[in-house]
Amino acid sequence: MNQWQSLPKSKRHLIKLVQTYTLKALQAVRKWCIQPIRSWSHRHSSWGLMCLFLVGVSLSVMMTACSSRNADNAGNGATSKSDVTLTFVSYSVTNAAYQQIIPKFIEKWKKEHNQNITFNQSYDGSGSQTLAVIDGKEADVVHLSLALDINKIVEAGFIQPGWEKEAPNDAIVTKSLNAIALHSSNLLLLTRYTISLMTPVLMSALKISMRQRKLPL
Repeated sequence: MNQWQSLPKSKRHLIKLVQTYTLKALQAVRKWCIQPIRSWSHRHSSWGLMCLFLVGVSLSVMMTACSSRNADNAGNGATSKSDVTLTFVSYSVTNAAYQQIIPKFIEKWKKEHNQNITFNQSYDGSGSQTLAVIDGKEADVVHLSLALDINKIVEAGFIQPGWEKEAPNDAIVTKSLNAIALHSSNLLLLTRYTISLMTPVLMSALKISMRQRKLPL
């Protein structure tokens, strides 16, 4: 029996509901934000330095060493409606969004199930959170920014392979906008051998900007 299966059935059900609800909430945030992003991009298109990166987002359900009290509460939740505490681990960029999402979930759950839920929240860099969970950090729900980080947790045996198939678009619910603004005198510094560009998209954007400014490539 793996670590996820060893959790009480009622707690596994609750964690999956949190996962589903949060995924829907993030998709709603994406739809709400996409129009302002497009407008911003249009106004600043003269910079020629903007690109979209897919951010792998997965709300991976984790086995944790939550206290036996919480496990017992979850096991008896169907009858006693005892309070439940979930440990939520995410990367820092999502903090502001979850400060709005989580209270609404708590309110919705209380209304529909007459049960109180408390979230212990932790926010840090995606890579840092990945290593922390692998090293033993307690987590019922984990939200990371990169598929690479999630796969490290898969390799550690905390979740099963195939997480990206549990939601549409390979579990990617949003795109993040990246912009680089440089003074014209600094553009050539990016082409020095000591500096490397992260993606071909960035290199193309840099070349476009340099052509517009009639700078040598």
